[in-house]
Amino acid sequence: MKTTRWAVKALFFLSAAANAPGQTGQITGLITDSSGAAMANVKVTAANTQTGVNHGTETNAQGNYTIPLLRPGKYQLVLKTDGFRPIRRDGLTLEVDQVARIDFSMEVGAVTESINVTEQTPLLQTSSGSLGQVIESKQFTDIPLNDRGALGLLALSDGIAPSRNQDSNSFNNSNAFSASGSRPGQNEILLDGAPNTLPGVWPGRGILGTPVQVDAVQEFKVQTSVFSAEYGRTSGGLVNMVTRSGGNEWHGSASEYLRNSAMDANDFFNNRSGLPLTSFKRNQFGATFSGPLSIPKLYSGKNRTFFFANYQGTRASVSASRTTTVPTAEMRTGDFSKLVTLQGQPVILYDPLTTTNVGGNPTRQPFAGNLIPGGRINAVGKNLATYFPLPNAGGSVNNLAQAGAGRQSADIFGVRVDHAVSNRQNLFVRVTQNRDDGLDPRWLDNAAQGFIGLYQDVTSIAGDYTFTVNPTSVLNARFGFINRVHENPDPALGFDLTTLGFPKYVNSEAKLHVFPSVSTNGYMTMGNNQGVNSFYYRTQSFQGSLTKLLGAHTLKAGIDYRVNSVDQDRGVDPSGSYTFNRAFTQGPNANRGGTTFGDGFASLLLGTPASGQFGTATKAVSSNPYYAFYLQDDWKISARLTLNLGLRYDIELPRYEKSNQVDWFDYDVPSPLNGRVPGVGRLSGGLRFAGVDGNPRRHFNTDAVNLAPRFGFAYQLNSKTVVRGGAGIFFAPGSIGAAGFNIASQAFAPSTSFVGSLDGLIPIQTLANPFPDGFSAVEGGSKGLLSQVGQTVARLYDRSAPLPYHVQWNFSLQRQAGGYAFQAAYSANHGVHLADAAGFNINQLRPETLAVGSSLQQLVPNPFNGIITAPGQLRAATVTRAQLLKPYPHFDNLTVFNPAAGNSIYHGLALKVERRFAAGVGILASWTVSKNISDASATLGQTAAHQDAFNRRASRSLVEADIPQRFVASTSYELPFGRGKRFGSGWNRAGGLVLGGWQVNAMILRQSGFPLVLTNSPNSANALGGSQRPNSRGYNASLTGPTQDRLNAFVDAKAFSTPDPFTYGNVGRTLPDVRGPRLGNVNLSLLKTFGLNERLNLQFRAEVFNLTNSPMFGMPNQSFGSAAFGTITSTQNNPRQVQLALRLYF
Repeated sequence: MKTTRWAVKALFFLSAAANAPGQTGQITGLITDSSGAAMANVKVTAANTQTGVNHGTETNAQGNYTIPLLRPGKYQLVLKTDGFRPIRRDGLTLEVDQVARIDFSMEVGAVTESINVTEQTPLLQTSSGSLGQVIESKQFTDIPLNDRGALGLLALSDGIAPSRNQDSNSFNNSNAFSASGSRPGQNEILLDGAPNTLPGVWPGRGILGTPVQVDAVQEFKVQTSVFSAEYGRTSGGLVNMVTRSGGNEWHGSASEYLRNSAMDANDFFNNRSGLPLTSFKRNQFGATFSGPLSIPKLYSGKNRTFFFANYQGTRASVSASRTTTVPTAEMRTGDFSKLVTLQGQPVILYDPLTTTNVGGNPTRQPFAGNLIPGGRINAVGKNLATYFPLPNAGGSVNNLAQAGAGRQSADIFGVRVDHAVSNRQNLFVRVTQNRDDGLDPRWLDNAAQGFIGLYQDVTSIAGDYTFTVNPTSVLNARFGFINRVHENPDPALGFDLTTLGFPKYVNSEAKLHVFPSVSTNGYMTMGNNQGVNSFYYRTQSFQGSLTKLLGAHTLKAGIDYRVNSVDQDRGVDPSGSYTFNRAFTQGPNANRGGTTFGDGFASLLLGTPASGQFGTATKAVSSNPYYAFYLQDDWKISARLTLNLGLRYDIELPRYEKSNQVDWFDYDVPSPLNGRVPGVGRLSGGLRFAGVDGNPRRHFNTDAVNLAPRFGFAYQLNSKTVVRGGAGIFFAPGSIGAAGFNIASQAFAPSTSFVGSLDGLIPIQTLANPFPDGFSAVEGGSKGLLSQVGQTVARLYDRSAPLPYHVQWNFSLQRQAGGYAFQAAYSANHGVHLADAAGFNINQLRPETLAVGSSLQQLVPNPFNGIITAPGQLRAATVTRAQLLKPYPHFDNLTVFNPAAGNSIYHGLALKVERRFAAGVGILASWTVSKNISDASATLGQTAAHQDAFNRRASRSLVEADIPQRFVASTSYELPFGRGKRFGSGWNRAGGLVLGGWQVNAMILRQSGFPLVLTNSPNSANALGGSQRPNSRGYNASLTGPTQDRLNAFVDAKAFSTPDPFTYGNVGRTLPDVRGPRLGNVNLSLLKTFGLNERLNLQFRAEVFNLTNSPMFGMPNQSFGSAAFGTITSTQNNPRQVQLALRLYF
């Protein structure tokens, strides 16, 4: 290992490849004489007009030249050779990660007879088959952005879509977006060429490192399909952001952005409930300053050393509103006589203690008058009920409208220093610090609120060194470091569980004394199932590269080395969690659910949870290294055709935990219980532990065969038309490979679980004594294959999980017409070995076993009694017949965590038009039509669980965040009034000051709704299978009419029915023909610039978000069987908001 590490470091410092990935661009081209013959040894110089730094090269024998590793900005090109007239080209703007092809034809003449050329930067991409979008600086400076976060610019790009739980108009400074059908969270975000993502709290998903303010960004580019081999560790999009740097002139700005609810519209549901507008105030203020870094009388930085400094502060008081369901005052006393469905049908409660099971037909008797006798109300349940707020609206469903208040305080500091050591050597260093301290809106004024606080502290450092060895060879080295502290405090810390009526032993066992998590089907959730969280994320990265021009080939070879690590200190159900549903109070057939019988809150009052869990605090330190080696060849076959040929090799080494607190499941190993349990066949399966009995420390096997070839082409049909395309393989972070939370084994962080009933009919546990068998002890790996026997293992790891990857391909046609560029692009990808966030229970009964029916609920003598002593049902004298028929009967449930078992396929067509800002007009608009299918859920957004773990084909459906159509457009228009404009060019200074300098910018979004993800509640398969979905009656459940007229019935509930007991529903994982509400939004900004003198300007901005005040309604309740099924109680966007700003700059 040490040899490998030193080899990597040596290669890093001595060689490696390509354009410094993610932060530079290059200029390339062919130089010929007037006859078309290639010209060798022509001196080509690119001068950065901002810094005065020159970069030079010479053409080779084929007449080709390439100047790589150029900082984005404005350049002047100068060509010189003996016997020919020099050429000077001004006004060339080089963008981030751009390959700008500029060809020249030189004329014979004296060196004093120069030719000056002034042309726009090319609109067509003639050197690469990659798909993507550059957002030019004027766009991201002027368009309305509500949070001033740079990643909000992603909304402008075709092929980019939000995750299911994300505002479709704002990307909220996160990694939760999809690129060309890829999975949210699996994108590479580069800041100044260094990775700006950290190992996520879920394996296989990265989170944003440091947020970046728009005023600190010089260039922004996103690539969505088939990019160069120098980029990897992503199967999604690639975002390149380059921070601003200083130059020879002094520049600075100061700004204040003000939001106040006095200028905003009220929320739709507030208006509906008669509630006033919630209060909101936000001040975002900042400043930038840049120039040459000089020390008076000692050192002048002109043309050599430059700095850029930035700061942004945010202070906000945040309010929010929501609609939810709480029990009425009568219900808290046991009186359910007025309980009705949303359609007015009475809901009947049945007494679980009257359950009889004759001939496999379990029946119950109703509570007389729908009243629970006072003597039957559990003391803990009664106390828990007091923490629910009382309703402030009528009815039994959606009867509480709430407003909550929170706050935010955030600061971002940044400094960048660039230095030209010589004409051949350049370097820079950047340091960014971000602190964020806030409280989410508080919905409850008691201990049941749970944690609402957030504290983050992020440090990001990047450095880069470039050395031009000779005109055809350039070396580059780069490092990056990100450290993020993330903490969630809980205001209820110190809570005494005995005040709820729990026994003292429960309070003594609590690892953190907070209010327990209480989840009641159909009602608001209370409490905290995590306690106080502390996470410390780190990513260290090193890249090295060598660029070599050989004839018509631009070769790039390099390495990419990273170490990801996470330190965690968190609790999982540290004071217990309890789930209540209608199953114990439904009837008359106790196995059959429905909306008109049974209630979750009634089960809470009776003190009969469906399930419960008591966990512990988890402390773990995990890390994993990543290596990649790549070779890229951009081959200019002719002036018209360029091929992009690349190969990348990715090695994601398995994570390890500092104290070996990890395990994995061995499916086939014989169990030590064999021969000790009478009447049970061969038992297999058990947990193995890192570092025990010769087991390796790494958490899973190394997947070392990860070659990722890349191919692209660009063929210029003529000067106005380009055909492009490409294909490639892209490996993503491992499904359980990256360092992340939930790493510690249950044996080191035990969780004691119980089920409320052995047979699914009669409660066996009550809140009065929820854990009669005690709690699981910390065993570590001391018991070997007997560890966790008899218990539920909620996080089971598959040691053989391979790296997920996507095969991408695309084809596009670009056409330039005047100042406009038009593009039609087809893109596709196929995902393999994708992580499945839904997981699956490998110990569920097979479908053929479920066909036995209610006899599975029968209690039979337990052969494990006296052998298995761990808390749980397998230590009891009797056990259900179903338990003994499970694949691993000596365990309860065994849930594979993030199995690498998913597949996906995506096809999309995007039409785009772009006009870069010129003559006062800029336009970028795209329309994307696509379809995305998978059999697995991503780790972001809503998860669609599986019914049958043994039949993945039954889970193949549209992905939860499938968006068949998305249109987005942004426009900028300078009004043609004022001095130097079309109208008013002769106005005096006063007239120009008032009437000139106006600009209007707009951003427009239209998008299809997401498909519905239905579940059946409660599970009439009696939890003997996986999740359960309802049955379809065979017709489309869509209803017509405006959404706001269907808020209480968005879908036709009559189109579905509850499956028979012990069967699965026939509805797909997502519904192909019923979608949530469509989304649409318009943002507008009006700018007025006052020229105070030749350099100093004052800009006033008025920005309106959701100009038309159109609500984008949220998804309906998708739990069939819930009284609220089909109802919509929220919006996905904010009502109309106004932001005013002043910006002073020079």
